[in-house]
Amino acid sequence: MAERQTEDLWERIGDRRHSLIVVSNRAPQIWYPLLPNPVLAESVLDCLINSAHHLILMGRSYRPQRRPDRPPTGPQTVPDPETPDSDPAS
Repeated sequence: MAERQTEDLWERIGDRRHSLIVVSNRAPQIWYPLLPNPVLAESVLDCLINSAHHLILMGRSYRPQRRPDRPPTGPQTVPDPETPDSDPAS
């Protein structure tokens, strides 16, 4: 993350007039090396970790199932050969 992006993130987090939802697939402790300014990194993570509600979702990810190179899983819709197509021209 660039220095300016870190500053923008800090400004957004510090704006107490609005709610903020942050979603990540990384633990907050892993964010430190991603933020170039250690002072801003500490401030950003302090606000995100200590004054936030945390929802940790456990379980399998649906992401691998939605990969374009995999066939769809789950119930399949198969056209009924007994039902004629609803072609307005016929």
